Amino acid sequence: MGNLKCQLTYLEEVSYALYQNYVPIARELVLTNESDSPIQNLLLSLSIDSVGRSVYQKSIPQLKPHEALQFADDLHTLSLDPAALIQRTERVDSALRLTITDSTGTVVHSEIFPIALLPFDYYPLNPQLPEMLAAFVTPNYPALAPILQRASQTLFQWTGNGSFEGYLYNDPNRVRKMMAAVYYAIAQEQLTYSALPPSYEQTGQRIRMCDTLFTQRMVNCIDISLLYAACLEAIDLHPLIFILPGHAIAGAWLIESSFPNCAVEDVALISKLAAPGINNIELVESTLMVKDLYADFDTSVSAAHQHIIALKQLTCIDIKRCRQIPIRPMPQRIPSDTGFAIIEPPQKTKQKEHAPNELR
Repeated sequence: MGNLKCQLTYLEEVSYALYQNYVPIARELVLTNESDSPIQNLLLSLSIDSVGRSVYQKSIPQLKPHEALQFADDLHTLSLDPAALIQRTERVDSALRLTITDSTGTVVHSEIFPIALLPFDYYPLNPQLPEMLAAFVTPNYPALAPILQRASQTLFQWTGNGSFEGYLYNDPNRVRKMMAAVYYAIAQEQLTYSALPPSYEQTGQRIRMCDTLFTQRMVNCIDISLLYAACLEAIDLHPLIFILPGHAIAGAWLIESSFPNCAVEDVALISKLAAPGINNIELVESTLMVKDLYADFDTSVSAAHQHIIALKQLTCIDIKRCRQIPIRPMPQRIPSDTGFAIIEPPQKTKQKEHAPNELR
């Protein structure tokens, strides 16, 4: 039926990170009757070829002449099978299939919209969702434990206290020492700087997750920044990731705070908060933790500040604010007999609580 026109706003690329953080595949569907006559008793169906877990359906009793119906609020019911996304190691093309039938079951309109399933470890650089990078900051990965143990030992040598107490003492210098201890613990891993992992997409990039990173022993600027941020979050600091043109660096709040938004693009504000005398945030040139590029913590801080001075644009991802949405960290993926499986972080169990005995 040539009198029906459909406009679908949807994600052309989907990944496990988007799925687990409840980003809907289809955002808006507008169906228009372009004829001069009403159309009655239609059934609209929207499905995903091969990997769909649910189908979106809507009954339309009547579509008046030149009327446009908008569907948005319940389109989130269209979803993918997460198992299909867990298994992805390379891009796979699929399709959204729209079908409209009349009361007799006859197809009166159909369209196919291309969609791509991205690899599990792929960050889709969507300009509308830069904060999705926070999903790749993974503080619960077991591979971080040796780094944090070494960092604690270094902190003890410096201060006599190896505890990671976050912002408990309200002391920016204490926070900087924790950041520096983690910095040197990562540097001891002697990781090698490498270009991006092989990928064949037009936007975004493949991320070396923590377990993969320590197996391959190679990182780029975004990998090492995410690793550093994961370690900082694991010790109850509020990490930041800075996306610069062609580069990435990391940092953290020196005070217990966060930005009001997940993504901040105000270069002047970042410069002010990091300025000497204000010292609300600290910046770190993460690549100086890798071997052959290594420099001490203070040098990496100076290098990061130089980046900001010369910049006219950046995007700062505030991990603490992202968690409040919440954008959850990616689970660990491990090989299994059937391909891959994921390990969710253990849930905290509530201990039985007893009121204290009365004093006598």
